[in-house]
Amino acid sequence: MRVAGVYEKCRIYIESHNKPSQNRPAFPCITISRQTGTRADIIGHKLVEILNRYSYDDKTEWTYFDKNLIEKVIEDHHLPHILSEFMDEDKVHNLKNMVNEILGNPSGQTFVRQMSETILQIARLGKAVIIGRGGNVITSKLPNVFNVRLVAPLELRAKQAQEAYELNNFHDALDFVKKEDASRRNYLKSYFLKDIEDPLLYHLVVNTSAMSYDEAAEIIAGSVVRRFRELYYNLTV
Repeated sequence: MRVAGVYEKCRIYIESHNKPSQNRPAFPCITISRQTGTRADIIGHKLVEILNRYSYDDKTEWTYFDKNLIEKVIEDHHLPHILSEFMDEDKVHNLKNMVNEILGNPSGQTFVRQMSETILQIARLGKAVIIGRGGNVITSKLPNVFNVRLVAPLELRAKQAQEAYELNNFHDALDFVKKEDASRRNYLKSYFLKDIEDPLLYHLVVNTSAMSYDEAAEIIAGSVVRRFRELYYNLTV
């Protein structure tokens, strides 16, 4: 797992945020839900680069949070504590209430609850691209969040997954993609009672087979910049 360098960026991200000001909205946050093999990792990193160019605030940078990184954050128990220090007690209490409301009775769902609280705290700070883990549902009540879904035809996704994960052959890749898609559907259905394919859960659905990774990232960035126009000065996208 490629954590060390990215994890350090995560720590810098958290430590560089001050308490959100009462005089401005929270910075935007983007959640990306994806069909397996759409290469959300590539698009997400490109998106971070683009948005850092457009942001007027040079004290904090956009940061990429994938599933592995968020799980590492929870495993170490450091950053969730640091995260909560940047919010007053009412904010933290309200976020926990939101998690309990989403999950119902959290008994027996400790990890999902920890994951959800961490995602909410990161989203509340803003300037984060959060991949997967039901981020769009978890953050659905936050006004600063923009939810994206990446889709593409099955065969193309299998081909891209074969390359990305160095799978033996196309048949193995196809099987892998189908199992991963099913796992993600089940995760959202089991814990959040939502259909991951429901387009109404997203602000934007992007067919990555119809464009390059750069184009997909530009489209998402342009949509976010325009939606949160007051937080940017360079509106050339």
